[in-house]
Amino acid sequence: GREEEGEKRSHELKLAVIEAKAQGQAENVQLQEELAVLYNNHGSACKKLGDLGKALQMFKMARERQEMVTGPDSLEVTPVLINLAAAHLVGGQYAEAKNLFDRAHALRSENLGEDHAQTRAALKWVNKCQLALNGGSQISLPASTFATPEGTPQASRSQTPLL
Repeated sequence: GREEEGEKRSHELKLAVIEAKAQGQAENVQLQEELAVLYNNHGSACKKLGDLGKALQMFKMARERQEMVTGPDSLEVTPVLINLAAAHLVGGQYAEAKNLFDRAHALRSENLGEDHAQTRAALKWVNKCQLALNGGSQISLPASTFATPEGTPQASRSQTPLL
């Protein structure tokens, strides 16, 4: 409701300020990381409000920034991959969701090990997507109530969890 709209507006304002600062500052790693976090959090706020198109756009921008800063194969990319996958899942794009969950699982497995809770959580979502793709299960959750898969760390370093 009203509180979520306020959160969205707050994220939009912060985003505008950081984007303005980031213009021509590609070498400023801290600023680029902050921008990635803000895109990710804004995507979460949009998904929570049911604006799936905007959420996907923000998660893609977060992924692009995070990969630019840490590289595409870093563990730091996984929260954004999972949020992007979850948004695709809400939209019924199971194949795209599964590909992203697969990638997040592989990164976590490589960096944290197969037995880590976050690795197992990512694998659970890979399997759910595969089940849906095989016609064994429909995953139909409204965008406004879909929570980010468990085992996903909070992307924000200083804000209320939005994931």
